[in-house]
Amino acid sequence: MAKLIQFPAGQFQEDPVLSLPRYVGSSDLLKDGAYRIGATVDVGFDWSRHNVIAGAESFYEAVREFRFEVSGIAEGEDREVLQSLDGSRLVLASFVNDRVTITDAFKVEGGVRLQAAPGDDGYAPIVLTSAALLLRPFRKV
Repeated sequence: MAKLIQFPAGQFQEDPVLSLPRYVGSSDLLKDGAYRIGATVDVGFDWSRHNVIAGAESFYEAVREFRFEVSGIAEGEDREVLQSLDGSRLVLASFVNDRVTITDAFKVEGGVRLQAAPGDDGYAPIVLTSAALLLRPFRKV
């Protein structure tokens, strides 16, 4: 009688398939594939029932090329597969956020952010918005 299960679970041949991921250019110190460094400057002020925060942000982000080697597929079929290309970009943003006190226990908050990344690997300006209701029925927010 033929054996119904020929190989261990996850294996479709006698030798296991082995995948070895690697980031091109990685080192013992910098092992990850993506990095971001930047700075934010903001200013806040209060008037009447408003608490406003406005500011600007700039950061540089980079992604390393990611490849993985696959071996054990079939005799002589080991190969290296490119998962993602390397790239980097500078991102610039400005934002404003306002928190309005309706009562001691209820506040409304809203914000808007304009963000863009100029250059070949960048993207066109986009507007991001946020909103929140803060409710604290038993004590002051």
